Amino acid sequence: MKFSIKNWFFVAALTSIIIINLSFAFYFWDPGDLDSFLSSGFAVARGLNPYTAYAIHYSSPEYPALNFNPPLSLLFFAPLSKIDLYTLHPYWIVVSLFCFFISIILLIQKYKPKYYMIMWVFAFSALGDILALGQIYIFLLLLITLAWILLDEHHDIMAGILIGILIAIKPNFAIWPLFLFIIQCRKVSIISFISAIFYSLLPIIIWGPKVYFEWLPIALGQVKDALNVSLIGVAIHFHLTWLKIPLMIVIIGSAAIWSYFKKPNLHNLSGVALLVSLIASPLAWPTYTIILIPIFLSRPWSNNLFIAAAVFLIPAGLLNHLQYSFPSISNYLGLPYTFGLVILLIDCILYPKHIIYFQHARFSFTNKSNGDSQSVLLQELNIRPLGSRFKSSARSF
Repeated sequence: MKFSIKNWFFVAALTSIIIINLSFAFYFWDPGDLDSFLSSGFAVARGLNPYTAYAIHYSSPEYPALNFNPPLSLLFFAPLSKIDLYTLHPYWIVVSLFCFFISIILLIQKYKPKYYMIMWVFAFSALGDILALGQIYIFLLLLITLAWILLDEHHDIMAGILIGILIAIKPNFAIWPLFLFIIQCRKVSIISFISAIFYSLLPIIIWGPKVYFEWLPIALGQVKDALNVSLIGVAIHFHLTWLKIPLMIVIIGSAAIWSYFKKPNLHNLSGVALLVSLIASPLAWPTYTIILIPIFLSRPWSNNLFIAAAVFLIPAGLLNHLQYSFPSISNYLGLPYTFGLVILLIDCILYPKHIIYFQHARFSFTNKSNGDSQSVLLQELNIRPLGSRFKSSARSF
């Protein structure tokens, strides 16, 4: 590909953003999240409550370091707790980067995104923040990427198992198989829920049901933090707690109704499900946005996607620093990320371009009576029909 001066300027600008974001991440953040994970693993291995502030290095009465992840996560953190935090953190970064590269390579091979989309992925603010904090979201990205591609290639059983593991780690993603069920992808939906139940029962077998009773209070609690960027989080830190449940019902219900009546294609529905899982969640940090990379790399970028992509370049570490340095503006610091999530959801709903690159191909759909030619065209493009709703789903291209 021939690069113009404009292309080189764009690459230079994104490279600068990558360096700035990584610098901000490792300057403003410490591996406090990894510390809380190891400490909860240390606690559960000794019969203590893993969901209190046991973090050794970074916990304080004002800012207790808590592990918000469900008990399944303790199966990994308990054995890792034997390793010192500062010894483990570099290895954690290496493994996270490996999973990140695998995810991106799989998406590039599948969807052939433009060069600027690939450059943007590495400038993503969430990447540096996750590495510095020692968070698990890159592992979730790998799970989602694998499930996304397996769904596309008709491997429902494996896709369902992976989505089930995802739900067992982050229950808010149960919206994904719920929406799949609505559009009659029932096999993968049912397998997902069975898988989620199976993996969620493993901690009970090892530590008994009490571990869930210890987790539920913090899972159902309110997190009043300016960087809780879900719409539920925005309602909480603007003291509109009474809006939490109605807002959650409206968001999920509206998306479910849209799914039922608009009959979206499989990939577009998956994108909407992931976004609703964050927007309607009681807790969504800016670093959660990394799991949206399959949406960005698998569809042409509209103006809305460019805006969302620009928003997600804002360093969350800098925003976190500003919320404590300037408390008077703290309520507004997470709003750009919330806006990015909402505008991305709007784009997926209003402009349901199929998540596949048509490159230079031009095609159109004929009337309903020509179902065979439609089916052949879909097979050539590797586009998955949705059972009995296939003919009407052609409208969503």
